[in-house]
Amino acid sequence: FSQHGLVDIRGRENYPCYGLKHMQTAGEVNCKDGPNLGCNLTQGAGCTYEIAKGIAKEADIIVTSYSYWLTVQDKAQGIERTGKDRDIAGPNPIECLILDEADMAVDIVGDYLGCRLTEKEVSKYGDYPMGELLPEWQDWSKGVAIEVKEEIATTELEILHMQSKGKVDPRLVEIMHKLEMFQTKLTRIVNAIPDDMVIERFEGTKVGRLWSFGIVWPARYMERYLYCGVPKVCAFSATFLNKT
Repeated sequence: FSQHGLVDIRGRENYPCYGLKHMQTAGEVNCKDGPNLGCNLTQGAGCTYEIAKGIAKEADIIVTSYSYWLTVQDKAQGIERTGKDRDIAGPNPIECLILDEADMAVDIVGDYLGCRLTEKEVSKYGDYPMGELLPEWQDWSKGVAIEVKEEIATTELEILHMQSKGKVDPRLVEIMHKLEMFQTKLTRIVNAIPDDMVIERFEGTKVGRLWSFGIVWPARYMERYLYCGVPKVCAFSATFLNKT
């Protein structure tokens, strides 16, 4: 339906990065990795992801995934025009949000706000809570968050050092992604509302001991993270059950 103005927009990992001209891997890295490797297009014209997002901001009809919509609304001011573009051309707000497979929407929001920690992840940071009490995990997460922030800074320096030699170390990029994901998990735990997050501990999984941090009532977060003030929301599903 692109001929009718439909524009598809996805996350950064779906777009090739061409801003690493000094490296042989230019074009083989995606826009998620690019900023960590010194891409010189991340703040200007030429970035394939920013071009795609710019086109989406101008479009009348957009299609995307739940994960991208939640992330861009939560962390990147949505898909509306902002700054100088907004001043010149107007906001181009989202006026109607159509949710496909809407029976999954509440669980998707819950999964986005919750997280899982494995024994392998937490054991490298010394003593960690063994139980299922949120205050204990919040205290632990606050302290570990400081260490993780320092690890991210150190990894950035290592990447810059490799970059100065015109090289890419995929291992460092992967470490950076894991640290950033772990940092997001810690933030979710620290900011959790005590009465609205439940912890379950699972023994003997493929990754060893595992803790699941789940949101009790995801529905109360639907407006903030999914509906986002859009005046008209249409929910479609072939598997909706009766209200009872």
